Amino acid sequence: MSAPVDIEVVSFAARPAHRWRGGDTWLEEQVVPSSRRILGECHAAVYRFGGDVEVAAREAAHATILRALADAGAEACDGADLRAGRLAWEAFLRGESGRPGLVYALFEGPYHTSLDGHRHEVAVAWLAGLFDATLSPDELELREWTTDGYDPWFRWGREWWGTFLWTAAWAERGLLVGITASSTD
Repeated sequence: MSAPVDIEVVSFAARPAHRWRGGDTWLEEQVVPSSRRILGECHAAVYRFGGDVEVAAREAAHATILRALADAGAEACDGADLRAGRLAWEAFLRGESGRPGLVYALFEGPYHTSLDGHRHEVAVAWLAGLFDATLSPDELELREWTTDGYDPWFRWGREWWGTFLWTAAWAERGLLVGITASSTD
């Protein structure tokens, strides 16, 4: 068994895959190797879901933070009332109104990842790899979530570099990806 598989087994053993059900809506985390889920300062989690996409996305945002904390060996924390705003594809990738997007989180982290290629294309390829499909941006429901209620993990990053929490839901396929990033020195 190779080292990356051993690391993944330990990571998921530290915190089992997230499963949630509320009424007709359900969410189940998919086991994805950390080599596909973590890029730069970004941690992602992949979910299958059914029912109300907004309710599932809210639960996925919280579960993604818990997965990132488990990956980092940090203690879980209780979240606050999560609030989200819908994003257009380009705003998700490049940011808007002074808020950076996914490309910034992947390439402008405090420890400057050494990713090659065109930033926009690499960000899209990473997201497509998480969905395990060629993306159709028109079919994605993109949301940016608040990180205010997730101290202490986000507190120091918020003051230093920034904090990010997004969900991308592909309702037609019943797939949801949560992405979070926070870092500090």
